[in-house]
Amino acid sequence: MTMEPTVWHSRMMSDPSIGIKQGLAAKWFGREWDTPTHIAPPTPPGAMESMMRYVRGEPQPSEAFPEALHVFDRKQFEKIGDLFTAGSFYAVKGKLAEVLSKFDLGQGGLIPFLIYQDDKVTPVTGEFFIWSLGAQKNAFLPEQSLKIRSSGIGQSAMSGQWTVDPNVEDGDIALSAASAGPPDVWCDPRLLWSLFFSDALVTALREAKVNTDFHLHRCRLV
Repeated sequence: MTMEPTVWHSRMMSDPSIGIKQGLAAKWFGREWDTPTHIAPPTPPGAMESMMRYVRGEPQPSEAFPEALHVFDRKQFEKIGDLFTAGSFYAVKGKLAEVLSKFDLGQGGLIPFLIYQDDKVTPVTGEFFIWSLGAQKNAFLPEQSLKIRSSGIGQSAMSGQWTVDPNVEDGDIALSAASAGPPDVWCDPRLLWSLFFSDALVTALREAKVNTDFHLHRCRLV
């Protein structure tokens, strides 16, 4: 019997707990180190545009992301999991990085970078990667989906773009059936702050016991 393909929707980009109080400060290409702070630092010029391209899954050069991070609060840094943030972007390490490296990430991928100790000279032991999102599919079917709303409010609402409600469940997000093909991670530019994972990737993450909540829900393929 042929198994029906499965695509998973992830709300991880809407989880505000990822990136909170990491004890890390960023250095952007061509700029000085950000001032250490546990609140969001000022956004460098151009970074907001890069972030919006990022959540739409548009490929970007490595210079769009932070060049390096440094630890300013060791206690908080030691609490971060395999998924964390570098500036406005996602970064990975450990089991999560190992699993992702084995899958098709489209024109995105894992970009190695360094995290320094508080002296900004001595590298922290381990491998760290910017998770560059670089794959898009126009597969989202808003007219057949539930628990979605137009992106933005009032005059800031963006025509033809949506976001997902926090209470989204299995089957609420409808996609065209052709979306089940590669790559294994992708974005739909019409559904902001959402990621889509292949079933093979989700299975591998679970088998590796990656301790990260991706806020996953099965999509309905039409």
